[in-house]
Amino acid sequence: MKTTNKQLGQIAIISLLIIVTVLAIALSVVGRSTTELSSSSRTEESSRALSAAEGGLEQALYQLGTGSTAVNIAPNSPFGNNTSLSVQSFSLPASGLALAYPPITKSDFAQFWLANPTQVDANGVPASYYMASTFNVYFGMTAQDLINMNLSGHYTSAPDDQPALEVRLISFNGSGYESASYLFDSYSGRNPPNNFQLLSCGSFSVSTNTGSPDDQKSFYCRIQITVKDGSGNSYMPSVSHYPVMARARILYSSLAHPVAVEPISGYNLYPQANIVESTGTIANVQRKISVFQQQNVLPIFLDFALFSGGSLSK
Repeated sequence: MKTTNKQLGQIAIISLLIIVTVLAIALSVVGRSTTELSSSSRTEESSRALSAAEGGLEQALYQLGTGSTAVNIAPNSPFGNNTSLSVQSFSLPASGLALAYPPITKSDFAQFWLANPTQVDANGVPASYYMASTFNVYFGMTAQDLINMNLSGHYTSAPDDQPALEVRLISFNGSGYESASYLFDSYSGRNPPNNFQLLSCGSFSVSTNTGSPDDQKSFYCRIQITVKDGSGNSYMPSVSHYPVMARARILYSSLAHPVAVEPISGYNLYPQANIVESTGTIANVQRKISVFQQQNVLPIFLDFALFSGGSLSK
């Protein structure tokens, strides 16, 4: 059979289509393999960077746990496998600034020492204690916080999730411990009992720590608390009568909210916590871990029993 020019042209076109198809498949396979290899490489680098960050964090917490006041890990320390490590620690709170607690739910407590529990004289008086008669408390997520969590307008659509706050102030009166309670609510529609103080809230900023990336934090509500004794009477702190700690917890809201205590101008809080930030780096990949660590934290379930003014019974 004689092959015509037309048939030869058809064969050439079909052959070309086959070649193009095979080439496209080959390029697709190569491209996918390259992508998977790159993704696998990034995953491995990310895993190694995270391992370095975790190792640095463990070393930092170990150093702080042995009594060190600062972390002694050189910046950009080699960690093996071309991975470097950087660790920073910040003692909280800095002089004159607030101590901000990570967000807590209504089942948790935020604890703020107002007296140094680790250094006392022969008479049991702390080396330092909060000497002013008032201090500020901040709490709650702001509208911008809700937007960042994809909860824009949440307080309007779910007003019951607006937070309320209970603060329990523990004092030492020279012979024993006493406590005073303070209750605040940010939502009037709950018709809170008479012992709640209704707050007008919005957005309040406070400086929390010098040197940390989180120098300024914003909160939904701000109140000033007057130091009171177990009978609800205000007093001026002295060697014979001083506040020991403030314990705060969120009420009603199902969300986790930040809480902070700020000394008034001219006064300081006892340094009582650390933020440790550990960063592992390999090539262009970084993984960071941040931990808030507070010393001498009382168990939650002992909040009321431990400072009970009367006898305890089962």
